[in-house]
Amino acid sequence: DAMMLVSLMPGASRENALQALRDVEARLSTIRSGHTQGSFAWLRSYLSWANDAVRVLRSQVRSDDIRLLILTRGYYSLLTMVGHGYREMAFQHGRKVIQPQADVEDPLLNDLLGLEIEERAATFREVVKTLDAQIKRWSRPGSFVMLDTGVYINHPDKLKDMDIATLVGAREDINLLVPIVVIDELDGLKQHNKAHVRW
Repeated sequence: DAMMLVSLMPGASRENALQALRDVEARLSTIRSGHTQGSFAWLRSYLSWANDAVRVLRSQVRSDDIRLLILTRGYYSLLTMVGHGYREMAFQHGRKVIQPQADVEDPLLNDLLGLEIEERAATFREVVKTLDAQIKRWSRPGSFVMLDTGVYINHPDKLKDMDIATLVGAREDINLLVPIVVIDELDGLKQHNKAHVRW
């Protein structure tokens, strides 16, 4: 499964961002099932959702992710359809009155809009699921510890025998983080000319 993890704005709370994403997703699902008043009314509902979603999320999520989540090519294609569902009415007080056409069905617009809504819904589901999993992953009790490559090389004991709690002065459980760059560095040392470093 591909993960889509959004980047939060500096200072944004993970929990608040997750709730905002869930709220936006929930509103989208009501629009998804609410195609009852014609294609152009459905389009207006979708564009209104998109504008509100941008307003809600811009304080939580970086603008690049908002473009991926909401302001997609599909959004801009649908935006060009605004105005096609209107017709001129009579003059009132010397001005033309433009009114939306109620209950007009446009099969092509319905297809485009349905596809865009389905894609946005799938993306939001994935983003909410991934962010929720990341919050749970990084909220576990204990200290997060990352050892420098030098500790692995120079410590007299191998990792499995090290007393890391004493080494870092921790009084609680330890979650040991080992970045891939450290693993790559250690892997490269297997050919080192010093026996202890290879060990």
